[in-house]
Amino acid sequence: MRNFKWGFSTLSCPANTLAEAVALADEFDFRYLELRAVEDSIQLPRVFAAPEKRVLLVKLGQEGRIRVFGSSFGLAASENDREELEALGRLADEAGVPYLRVFGGFDFREEFCEEKAETARRNLDWFRSLGLRSQLALETHDGFSSAARCRKLFEQLGEALPVVWDAHHTCRFAGETFADSWAMLAGHVVDVHVKDSRLESDGKLVATVPGEGDLPAGELLDLLEKADYTGPVTLEYEKLWHPYLPELRVALEAVNRVWR
Repeated sequence: MRNFKWGFSTLSCPANTLAEAVALADEFDFRYLELRAVEDSIQLPRVFAAPEKRVLLVKLGQEGRIRVFGSSFGLAASENDREELEALGRLADEAGVPYLRVFGGFDFREEFCEEKAETARRNLDWFRSLGLRSQLALETHDGFSSAARCRKLFEQLGEALPVVWDAHHTCRFAGETFADSWAMLAGHVVDVHVKDSRLESDGKLVATVPGEGDLPAGELLDLLEKADYTGPVTLEYEKLWHPYLPELRVALEAVNRVWR
């Protein structure tokens, strides 16, 4: 049995309240929650605007059960809702959540250039000027689906950022092996997203229940185990974006059966 710190993203159960998501996590022995969608909304500061709604959130944060809030912010995008990210950061600070996940903010097919790196630097400097404790964590997603491209950004910034390694993206979209991506990101990874999918004959990717696709997730988990990775491994079962997927309970049962 792989002894990871398992969690799941609430993209998996977008209509649920936080209490309902916690109940599912406890039932299937998942320690962590990554908050992205709650009560059919991805606007977490609005969901938890009322003080009584923040009680459980703060409790879970203090217990270390929530390490990441998911945002829609594009680090290298010139147009962003900074007020939204600031509100999320202040909520994270109140709850003791250390990381805010951000995207690249551009398509992977676009060239990564100095201008994008400078935009990322300006956005990073702005966020740090707020004086919050929470940090931005870059996900290997969209424009930064490649670990090699993340490394290039870090070289241009003169520093490495915390990384949410979506191994599905580095494998499927960048064509990197898990071993190559890990070699470039190890030491900076604060969370690993794992999911499954099936590549159709027409080239379309279809999200699946864990173990029912053709992504070699077992190889990823074996690599993390051999590397003594100690951070969370987060199931990103994207039911919010793929409503045809079965309910989260089916996916959690599958994880416990085929990946743990």
